Amino acid sequence: MKVTQRQLRRIIQEELEDILAIEDVADIEPEEDAWAGGENLIEPIDYQEITTGDPVEPGIEIAPIVAEDYVAHVNWHCSHPEAMEREGIVEEVPDEVMVAILQSMGVM
Repeated sequence: MKVTQRQLRRIIQEELEDILAIEDVADIEPEEDAWAGGENLIEPIDYQEITTGDPVEPGIEIAPIVAEDYVAHVNWHCSHPEAMEREGIVEEVPDEVMVAILQSMGVM
């Protein structure tokens, strides 16, 4: 269906009249479930399941941290302090915190 320029102007004018007719914000009634998705989600597609065969698990997914990788990362940053300054990480993590993290990972 094509909308002529005249029809479009009339539609816009009607909407503006409705908006300008409101005198107080309290007079506006919110649309129920406006951000819920609702009826417009005809076919929710799980692209991960299509590409990998594994469906998306609900909730937050946390990747496991391998202790050796973390230790290597910390060691690299200890031997290259200029990289931390270049990245804007100037605040140092206290040694006690680093020791506690490594102990909790079973590395120390």
